[in-house]
Amino acid sequence: MASQFGLESLTNISEATTGYIILGSASNLDQNLPWHRPLAEFVDHQLNLNKPTLGICFGHQLMASFYGCEVGYITPEKEYFKEIREIVFQKDFTQFKKNQKIKLAYAHEQGVTKLSHHFEIMAKSERSSFECIRHRSLPLISTQAHPEASASFIRDNIKGHVPEQVINFGHEFIMSFLKEYKVLSQ
Repeated sequence: MASQFGLESLTNISEATTGYIILGSASNLDQNLPWHRPLAEFVDHQLNLNKPTLGICFGHQLMASFYGCEVGYITPEKEYFKEIREIVFQKDFTQFKKNQKIKLAYAHEQGVTKLSHHFEIMAKSERSSFECIRHRSLPLISTQAHPEASASFIRDNIKGHVPEQVINFGHEFIMSFLKEYKVLSQ
């Protein structure tokens, strides 16, 4: 909760932590809030200590931007997308195989618009070529989606039927990150 409690809330636990998940935020990168850059620098330090990190929505944008990607509004109208979106994996990712399609929940208006040389594309959609990316040398995976979305989040924000497979795919996506980087103890 760096936005509310400052980085001290992270530094007090960083030694015992085996990995991080950076969640979404009500803020956008173009607001350049006082905690944005320090959070990215903290995560960069942890990544260089080989502590795996999963960026989700804002976390995806924050770390992609920190490592040289361009982030901006998805449409000129600054449209806010609340939808279930199908992504296609471009590479194997534990149980997800290349060309496999899954559906995940989305709620955002900005996204990665241009990739830097630090990343490879893991999944894309009709709306974005950068739905899920992986850093080439650091243990960082990030996604524009909200794989952590609960049925109530989807129902309240996307206003429609909540396909159980969306919840299941989200859970499997997070578990894939945890397995890939051995974040969970055996």
